[in-house]
Amino acid sequence: MKSFKMLYGYELRKLLTRKLLWVLVAVFTALFVLMGMTDVWFVGVSMGEESWTQYAFQAPARAASRHVSGTAIDDTALRAAVDPCFSDFVKENGWENPVGDTYTVLGDYAGRAYPGQEWPFCVSPLWAGMDYADWLAVRDTAPLAADLYTRRRRAAEVEWNAYLLPAAQKEWWQAQEDGLPTPFVWQYAQGWQKILQEVNALNITLVVIAAGGLAAAFSVEAERRTDQLLLTSRYGRTPLYAAKWLAGATVTLAAGALFAGITCGIAFALYGTDGANGIIQLSLPFVSRHLTFGRAAAVYLALLALAALLYSALTLFLSELWQNAAAALAAVAGSMLFFQFFNIDPGRGVRGVLSQLLYLLPTKIVRSGSLEDPRLVPCPLAPGGYLTNLQAAAVLYLLCTALLALGGWALWRRHQVRGR
Repeated sequence: MKSFKMLYGYELRKLLTRKLLWVLVAVFTALFVLMGMTDVWFVGVSMGEESWTQYAFQAPARAASRHVSGTAIDDTALRAAVDPCFSDFVKENGWENPVGDTYTVLGDYAGRAYPGQEWPFCVSPLWAGMDYADWLAVRDTAPLAADLYTRRRRAAEVEWNAYLLPAAQKEWWQAQEDGLPTPFVWQYAQGWQKILQEVNALNITLVVIAAGGLAAAFSVEAERRTDQLLLTSRYGRTPLYAAKWLAGATVTLAAGALFAGITCGIAFALYGTDGANGIIQLSLPFVSRHLTFGRAAAVYLALLALAALLYSALTLFLSELWQNAAAALAAVAGSMLFFQFFNIDPGRGVRGVLSQLLYLLPTKIVRSGSLEDPRLVPCPLAPGGYLTNLQAAAVLYLLCTALLALGGWALWRRHQVRGR
């Protein structure tokens, strides 16, 4: 164990002496600080000669949203939210249809009732197209909440059809829908929402860190002609390979922890930790999963850690396979860029399988919008017989990481016998 610790420390120091790694860490640290503080440092709203930062401009809305946190979104709350749309805009400005088919009533146009956070009404609600007199006639009797939740569920079912889900998967999601607590309870959760918005940026930076920092982990020794000496040394078989692999994983995970810490720290400092128990449907209304903002953030950060291990394993494998740092770096970073923009629409048969596999890749799934993808992966060991896309991705990343680590070890052992 003492010899392994020594090897691990040595390999870790080798990686930490690479200037490229420190340049990338410094650049991305500054980037995440800038992204987190943009609303505070820069002017976001201008009216005439007056201007405000986005953070200052939204302060009254945040305070009001916190004030109504814990309010059930039922008939009483909906009337309070819709009424200002008509009284403020129809009476004062003569608008005939202020509430459109998918208007965000609980957002901008009901600022006094539910400000600071958007929760869209689904697919032409009861009051769409009404003028102020019509609204007054039905305001106290219309089943607003029942209509709202019925339309939300129908909209979710439309999404299932768009993804061509088989009947068994639709039944599984219907059971999830039945388990959602209604009426939904309003929660201010802007801090958690900010974190969920940044998980894709965190993922992209980890690809670059792994590619730039680890691509030379094996190839540099082949270039310096010191690999044969290492391969025939006392600990050159398994311990040295394990030390190299663990050092690479440590660097990538540490960078991820740093960037995630900056993101979470700024988000919580500016917007608070309120709303961890708020349901994700307050932000993504057509999602059928029973998830809170806090759990969703934890799931994505955990998935980000698994993706970091996968990036490390892939970079180290290619570095050992090709013995060329530039090729390994280009392959890892280039594939990330390619799959970031490459898409395959949902389909049936082979196309459906390829589409689903594509959207299990980290560049596609490590983003909050992936919660809206309802495609399931059959698994007899899972409750209900299915894994969600996030669960399947976690299993896939662990499996691929293990295979790449074992593949790199096989190459390392082969070189010990045959040389380079």
